[in-house]
Amino acid sequence: MLNGAHATVAYLGYLKKYEYIHEAIKDEKIRETALNFHKECLKALNIKHGMEISSLEEYSKKVIKRFENSYLQDVVSRVGRDPIRKLSNKDRLVSPLKLCLEYNLEYATIAKGIAAGLLFNSEDDAKAKEVQELIKAEGLRKTINKVCGIENEKVIDLIIENYEQLKNN
Repeated sequence: MLNGAHATVAYLGYLKKYEYIHEAIKDEKIRETALNFHKECLKALNIKHGMEISSLEEYSKKVIKRFENSYLQDVVSRVGRDPIRKLSNKDRLVSPLKLCLEYNLEYATIAKGIAAGLLFNSEDDAKAKEVQELIKAEGLRKTINKVCGIENEKVIDLIIENYEQLKNN
């Protein structure tokens, strides 16, 4: 829940040219996305692990407060670094998406985070460059399949839709 939202805030913050996480989380649309990411995740965690929704909501509030902490000077490019790992099948974004799919829960915001991660192209990040080269060489659909390990066409279509929206804004 923490790492997936953190990466999502970083990727969306990168697209809006924020330098720090605390700046990005002040952006109302990014903040709303982080909160919705948590809502999707906590429903799945509640079902899988029997964790109390109220406890998960409290944790979500603490996480958002941490993102707001300007003393951390948490740089967007650092948090987003290595999207190949962060977008992989068992990591912070795809893992909660798969859990939501397993329990037939909403996952649209998580898909948006994945789409934003596919657009991350920080100059000093070789893995981000690799993703961009893969998209150029093989196309977005195959890149989603290779990097994220996602095969569900409906999910891939949603990620592509979000990717195009984010790319054009």
